[in-house]
Amino acid sequence: MKHRKTSLVVAATSLLVLGSSICPCHSATIIHETFGGTGSALSGTTAEIFNTAIVTAGGSATWNANSNFLDNGTVNNGADAGASLSLGSYVNDAKGTANGKFELTYTVSQTSGAWISLGFSATAAPTAHFTSDAGAGLATIIYRGVDTAFGNLGELDMYAGPRTTDAVDGPDGNTGARTLTATIDFTPAAGYDGTTDFGTVTWSDSVLGDLGSAALPNSSFGSILISTSKTSGTISNLTLTQIPEPSSIMLSGLALAGLALRRRR
Repeated sequence: MKHRKTSLVVAATSLLVLGSSICPCHSATIIHETFGGTGSALSGTTAEIFNTAIVTAGGSATWNANSNFLDNGTVNNGADAGASLSLGSYVNDAKGTANGKFELTYTVSQTSGAWISLGFSATAAPTAHFTSDAGAGLATIIYRGVDTAFGNLGELDMYAGPRTTDAVDGPDGNTGARTLTATIDFTPAAGYDGTTDFGTVTWSDSVLGDLGSAALPNSSFGSILISTSKTSGTISNLTLTQIPEPSSIMLSGLALAGLALRRRR
């Protein structure tokens, strides 16, 4: 009995040491949406994965969206529009900490029209597109349609924000589905100090790789915002990942180990 108890203590201690050495390299998916619905309105539906810590910080797993967005990922060619998920203060609370790095990604394809975009907003529940959003678009990447009526050539363009400020001009001639990513970094290791450095954003494309980076403005990050301007297309697999994973997740694992130890005494 004593041998078993000693072994469990060693195992729990090993988990603690392993967690402290490995956890900073891990990441955690805190929001995920496949858009696997049946074609009904997206607005009012609930994201498939939504970390409860975001809800505690005032966020909401319920989509706020213009009627152009459907729950199966279809984006209809109509009025300029947006779809958003509120983050509350979750991202803002992580600024200046070792957990203040986030990767926002989704897969998008376009069939016609002006553009579809992915990024953040300072406001909690915008349904307008990022250039007309009163809270301002942030860390935005847009995928333009190949449509001569709009003068577009399948270009990828990025804006640190607000709206279309701090632009990074991307390549033309892109077609087909691609996964686009905006990574925002508010960690001290990256230079964030909240006074002269307010974080950075880096964009990438699954086809072309790195697309560039820019300094972020001093702004609140209140929601995830997908938006469109007179464009038809589809979106899928929206994910917000925190890098490294919050320490609370590691502590949950250690709590389970402790519970197993107590049960076997």
